[in-house]
Amino acid sequence: PKSVTVTADNKSKVFGEADPKLTAKVDGTLGDDTVEYALTREEGEAVGEYAITASGKAEQGNYSVTYVAGTLTITSKVIDKDGKNVEVNSPTDHEYDSKAHKWSPTVTDTKTGKELVAGTDYSVTYSSDLVNAGTVKVMVAGLGNYTGSFTKTYKITKRSVTLTSATVSKVYDGSALTNTDIAVS
Repeated sequence: PKSVTVTADNKSKVFGEADPKLTAKVDGTLGDDTVEYALTREEGEAVGEYAITASGKAEQGNYSVTYVAGTLTITSKVIDKDGKNVEVNSPTDHEYDSKAHKWSPTVTDTKTGKELVAGTDYSVTYSSDLVNAGTVKVMVAGLGNYTGSFTKTYKITKRSVTLTSATVSKVYDGSALTNTDIAVS
């Protein structure tokens, strides 16, 4: 028998997408001759590499067939704030009230509709004070099957305070009129 090699083609996809069609190259057949084979891939959907196996009978008519595996590579999905791969709720501004105001993003994969899990699929990092007035920058970065990052901001605005002194009067005697009673609102 003539030697024939069936080599599974390497493939790739981004996490969460459907598998590409599995294909193979056949080397060594003559004319319009063909050999029969099947292609399967190792199970798994996480980021990583999975074997693509070509298989079939070793002896097929005038051919002795050898099978060579390929690889399916699943790459990380990029987290972005533009809605291409994920949707993210927006942070809201707060007025100073002496409490910490942490924005907890809700991140949803736009292709699968799956809500991502903080600490597993993404991390959240705050750039500044979450209590006092100012701008808070929040970086959301991919973890595990997701990669990339984006930054959102929100503000803690200054609180308005009104100081009102109590009404006071006196008969003029040449000294200053003073009042130490002040109402804060």
